[in-house]
Amino acid sequence: MSIINALQTYIKTCPNLKALTEVHVDEVDGDVVNYSISPLAGDIIVKTDVVGNTYREFPFSLLSREYTVDDLNRLANNGFYQDFSSWMETQTRLEVLPLLDVGQVSTKIEATSWGYLFGVDENATSGVYQINCKLYYKQEV
Repeated sequence: MSIINALQTYIKTCPNLKALTEVHVDEVDGDVVNYSISPLAGDIIVKTDVVGNTYREFPFSLLSREYTVDDLNRLANNGFYQDFSSWMETQTRLEVLPLLDVGQVSTKIEATSWGYLFGVDENATSGVYQINCKLYYKQEV
């Protein structure tokens, strides 16, 4: 299983995601509400231990298309991303992390930015929100 697939499966377990919504990869479709996970550029190997195991990062963003028609919607959307960030912190503390391939062990998942409104559609009734995150993991030899 690829890392992005493991993240997709993992993020679907977040209790704050709206029920029955899709979690796509690399695209948010035109329907409101749906989510997407997209890999980001960044370092892969952070360090190597004396045995040869590598400690790696996988930067990604979670995006969603949400209603943005009024302040109540926008406040709720911002609240979701704050809750999502807290959920990842709690999951790391509880050591409930994405299951990766054999020889890869997740060690931490976190938000690296606040969630923010990335862009709105032409009639401003919906928009795309984004939060940047990182999965840290050990690649064993």
